[in-house]
Amino acid sequence: YIFDAGSGGLGHTGLQLTWDHRINLFDWRNDNGGKNFDVLSHADAIADTEWHNVVVSFDSTQPDPSARARMFVDGVEVSYDGASLQPSHGQQTHINAGGLAKIGGAAGQDNYYTLSASLADLHFVDGQALDPDSFGENADGAWQAIDTVGIAHGASGYHLNFADPANPGADVSGNGYAAATLN
Repeated sequence: YIFDAGSGGLGHTGLQLTWDHRINLFDWRNDNGGKNFDVLSHADAIADTEWHNVVVSFDSTQPDPSARARMFVDGVEVSYDGASLQPSHGQQTHINAGGLAKIGGAAGQDNYYTLSASLADLHFVDGQALDPDSFGENADGAWQAIDTVGIAHGASGYHLNFADPANPGADVSGNGYAAATLN
């Protein structure tokens, strides 16, 4: 998983890069083994070893179901698998619901669905659904990161830039979030 949040027995919300290079945003319920939503890109959304900017925008208040969970790679919205299940109107997730959150693996699990990739700049923005232009721009035919100092991350948001080797989980958003362990 790139990111996972959950409360053990109740379920979890995650973002993963799958074995066939798909991006998957999902929310599972453990009470009946079902899904609240499962948004999956077509295969090969990220099929190379280059650096990419991935933006996931979630806003379940949108009237159009296809606008509630959107995923972008290098500023371009991915195409979605026909079997994707979009979030229902007003759908809540397990993120910020009092459970564990883990970057690079499954919440509450050691060495389970660990991410085999590097992260250079991670933003979690609470209370807003930002688009890719908030994080980068197309310059000379290539997607380039932009200065994100002015982004308001919301009450429970954070920005990890992994720049301090002594404290790679330091939040530079000003909210004071502290990632306990990074591997």
